[in-house]
Amino acid sequence: MPRIVKHEKKLPIVIEEKDAKFPMHICACGLSRNLPYCDGSHDRTRDEADTAVYVYDGDKRVKL
Repeated sequence: MPRIVKHEKKLPIVIEEKDAKFPMHICACGLSRNLPYCDGSHDRTRDEADTAVYVYDGDKRVKL
């Protein structure tokens, strides 16, 4: 399903819980297939221009 994703962060939000073994990583790019948790999909956004809009369709990306 194609969708337009407008994100303001390219990396996940890290939440450190006091009693947790590991920090929780919350998706901030909108591309994770395991929302709300990060699955590393943000790696595809590292070379994106901050002012551009992109359409993602599966593994394809188109700059508008």
